[in-house]
Amino acid sequence: MRAALLPTPGNPEMLAYWLRNYETWRYAVDELLVVVNSPDGTKDAARAVLDAGGRCVEVPDTIGHDGAILTALYKTKADLIVLCEDDAYVRRPEAVAAAFARIETGATDLVGSPRHEDYVTSPFQEWGPYTPGDLAELRHGLWPAFLFARRADLLATDRIFGDRGWPRGGRIPGWGPVTAETCDYIGIGAEFVHLDTLFGTTFQLRAAGLRTDLVHHVRVYDPAATEEWVKEDPPWFHVTNLSTLPAVLAGDAPETLPDYGPGGGLWTRRLAWWQRTGIDISRFLARTDIRQEELDRWNRRFDPWVTWREAPP
Repeated sequence: MRAALLPTPGNPEMLAYWLRNYETWRYAVDELLVVVNSPDGTKDAARAVLDAGGRCVEVPDTIGHDGAILTALYKTKADLIVLCEDDAYVRRPEAVAAAFARIETGATDLVGSPRHEDYVTSPFQEWGPYTPGDLAELRHGLWPAFLFARRADLLATDRIFGDRGWPRGGRIPGWGPVTAETCDYIGIGAEFVHLDTLFGTTFQLRAAGLRTDLVHHVRVYDPAATEEWVKEDPPWFHVTNLSTLPAVLAGDAPETLPDYGPGGGLWTRRLAWWQRTGIDISRFLARTDIRQEELDRWNRRFDPWVTWREAPP
């Protein structure tokens, strides 16, 4: 049995947009399980999931990747799962079935996309055999978006899937001891290392001897990369950073937001995507010096990535 597992805060426009994309590849899975975890989750979100043929688990708290992924893994009985995010979308539906088949036939154990392919100048991620304790392995993490795996393999880890830190003198499960050299390599602090969602899980999966098929160049973040990588026809893509939406909807002052700067800073890409999904960002834009022309420029970059019907029929 195959299941698609989606954690989401349940923003109605984002979820509806994602479900329209899901409709194009739903035939490749036996179950869609959505964990709506947010104090602002609504019955409308649950109804939309049910209307799409899925099953919804509602949690009235924000439980993060740790809680949401674990909840989904416990609630499904599927042997094979694909972890999804509501800002990641399939471009080639046949690739979903093909990824599952790679695991079912024993050709590999994991299919996923690597982090640190962000810019058109970023090194192409080639991992090779896993070497615990090698500092370079600390840059080898999988996104929790279109990660295909056996449910049992994920449950065989320590089941801490979110971002996490380890103190100097501690030990990273599946990788090794945290030393001064380790802290210096990561470069966040002298007494600890901190890594983003699923890095720790990736180390454990690879330390268990699981083989990984990498699907490259899927993050639409850097303008040049967004324009160039679509020419490779990736099977899916990941917008990223869209969990910042509550700050926009809550009316936070733009100048207080991280990554914000004159003309919008790094927010123009996010705003363009939210606008694309039908979210009303006009009140936020009215308090900024962001020009609609810049959002339009980003949407032209997005256009060739979108291969499905965006609006409801």
